[in-house]
This record gives sequence, structure tokens and C-alpha cells, in this order.
Amino acid sequence: MNDTARDDGTRPMKVLVVGTGPVAFENYLPLLSAQEDVTLLLYNRTREKAEAAAARWGGVVIDSLDADTVAGVDVAFILTTPAP
Repeated sequence: MNDTARDDGTRPMKVLVVGTGPVAFENYLPLLSAQEDVTLLLYNRTREKAEAAAARWGGVVIDSLDADTVAGVDVAFILTTPAP
């Protein structure tokens, strides 16, 4: 994950995507991955789905949503199915 400051003092925006199913895969990730200034963090309770998204759209798969793992996240998209 590249969150190193650039020469101008800025750094890429860290974007967390929770849920890498069809909505994320078809609507959000194509647009987010096309941005030069975005670093994607991908989480899904089924790691294989997050890995598939990372293989297609780039990004870093994370295994946990604990505070240390998501520290420094600028924005989060929660794209999960509501509980029944």
C-alpha cells in the first residue's frame, strides 16, 4: 500500500471498501481504481471475493476491520447486504 507523502506533501487517499460483491465489483471499483490518487483497501468476510476484486481492480486485501488495520482511512464504502 503506497501511502507515502509525495514531493508536494500530499498522499493518496485511502479508500476502504467493505463488501466486494456485485455492487462493488460492477459499480464502485471500476471508478475508484481508475483514480491515480486512491489506494484501495478491500475487505470481504469471504477473503476469496476480496482477492478476486484485488486481482481485477488492484488494491490491498485486508483480513480485519480492527482499528490498527483501518487507521488512516479517509473514506469507507460499506457495500454489504443488510442482515435479514
